[in-house]
Amino acid sequence: MPHNARGAVSVGLMFLCAVSTVLSGCGAADPAPGSEKVIVLTDATFEAETTQGVALVDFWATWCGPCDDQAPIVAALAEEYDGKVLVGKLDVDENPKTAERFGVSAIPTLIVFRDGKVVRTLVGLQGKAQLAAAIDAALAR
Repeated sequence: MPHNARGAVSVGLMFLCAVSTVLSGCGAADPAPGSEKVIVLTDATFEAETTQGVALVDFWATWCGPCDDQAPIVAALAEEYDGKVLVGKLDVDENPKTAERFGVSAIPTLIVFRDGKVVRTLVGLQGKAQLAAAIDAALAR
């Protein structure tokens, strides 16, 4: 992707997050507050980490308020599904190739994978029950 197009994607993501954070504000987010079980993924590690089994990946950015709200829910799921599901986070600004590959145009976006294939994509802030149901469906396949 040309450099200027990548910038447009980043600006578009910032705009979508900014619109959704009018009430919640923006700030720097810890990629995995409250859980050491959440794996920090990168463009370089994504494929190796998600090709086997079930994985939940939270696509986020530090400036995204709803991403801050999503983080403790993702951390709780990482604890709950420890040993059964890989739970990871991927910063879209630091890892644009992977975000682009999966068509992430708004954040937070959470994608459930099974053996490297997308089985469910959820866009926007998601509750724990919604994410658990998506994970459970992927585990049952």
